[in-house]
Amino acid sequence: MTKPTIPDRCRSCIRFEENIYSGRVVCHRYFPPTTDFREDCKIRLYRKGPWIDAFVPRSIYKSRIETLFGKEILDMSNASFEEKKARAQQFMTQLKKATEGKGSSIVADFADKLPMNYQSFPRLEIGIPSLDCFFGGGIPLGGVLTLAGEPSAGKTSTLLRIIGAAQAAGKLCAFVDAEGTFDSEWARTQGVDTENLVVLASGVPPEQDFTATTLEDYLNGVVNASNAGIFDLFGLDSLDAMIARGRVQSKKGKVRDLDSADIALKARVLSDFYPRITGSLRGYGATLIQIGQLRATGIGTAFVSNKVSGGNARKYYDLLTLHLRRGPKSEWPTENNQEIGYKYVMRVDKSKVGGIREKSDMETMFFYGTGFDPIYEMTVMALDAGIIKRKGNAAAEYTDSKGNVHNIRAGKEFKIAQYVRENDLFGDLKLKVTGEVSEEEPSIPKEDLDETS
Repeated sequence: MTKPTIPDRCRSCIRFEENIYSGRVVCHRYFPPTTDFREDCKIRLYRKGPWIDAFVPRSIYKSRIETLFGKEILDMSNASFEEKKARAQQFMTQLKKATEGKGSSIVADFADKLPMNYQSFPRLEIGIPSLDCFFGGGIPLGGVLTLAGEPSAGKTSTLLRIIGAAQAAGKLCAFVDAEGTFDSEWARTQGVDTENLVVLASGVPPEQDFTATTLEDYLNGVVNASNAGIFDLFGLDSLDAMIARGRVQSKKGKVRDLDSADIALKARVLSDFYPRITGSLRGYGATLIQIGQLRATGIGTAFVSNKVSGGNARKYYDLLTLHLRRGPKSEWPTENNQEIGYKYVMRVDKSKVGGIREKSDMETMFFYGTGFDPIYEMTVMALDAGIIKRKGNAAAEYTDSKGNVHNIRAGKEFKIAQYVRENDLFGDLKLKVTGEVSEEEPSIPKEDLDETS
């Protein structure tokens, strides 16, 4: 087969194609492509339309590309590094203006010139030694965090403790009480300033056309407040307690019966919710901490796994996913043969933050009357470091900074912590363990522990 003769006019036409690998040469003025190369090629744009010249010079096509994308971009391939860097700065400026012209915004700059909220995740010290050490200096801020776990594992108390730490750092916080279980007295026990905490809860239903406070009601409030930069931290308790509007109300506004349910409504709402707040959370350095209950899913008794309801969108947008559970009951603290707390276990199921490894876990004790106990945790750290030395199974010894030797007739950690509290040794112990001077001793009265025993 002889290769067709190709006029120079055809080679300069955009309809001409020559494959350098296969040697295939065709003209795309028809479909399928043809190998009929002619100087006087004609084409119809529509049926029974006039025949016009099919030739389109490549120079016209190139000028069109330059008009759309800018001649400088096409000519930067052989430019120096500094020239490309200057053009990149110009490109970012143009991109910002174009985005703002469409009613949106974008952050575009060299990494070292970005706002600090975009360079790293600031940390918030919770005030609980075990948790602060576990997170490498404090819990990260600037994204979505999920506290998932079994019932009564300490999820709400952990959230309240974080809110209290954020308020102590001068941040304004909001608590979304979808479960209707907020307790001001317990919140104050966890360090929350209830006078300055904004609480969003389900209102009293109207007498007619009853519609419950829905998932969309809560999330729209979070989106609007987040975009305005009002709050520094949102606590959402919980995802499982919120019901999508489509479950209680039809599109025409009528109340739906309990048997008129739809599928995956919550998942669809959350898929729209997370992308709307991610940018504002990072930009303002705000944080959304949400609570989710673990539910067993599977086919009968096969392929059973524990998952948080609400679809898959959450796990893609989570900065941290923390799994809380209670440890073995044999390790729970007891006094007078009665339980006074339980073993608190936290595991990282997902992490996008450097220094916090997935599948790592920490353990501490959670006491029924007080929650987390910094004195207990400092005592455990001192025992691990050998600052408090064990003398058998039921005795320990501690030498304070003045050289005084304290013989402690106790073997269990929480009993040793009680001795530290009763003898005002917390400040001295903290100085030895962390090198920091304690401004004030945590106020956890002993009588609170006695009430639970």
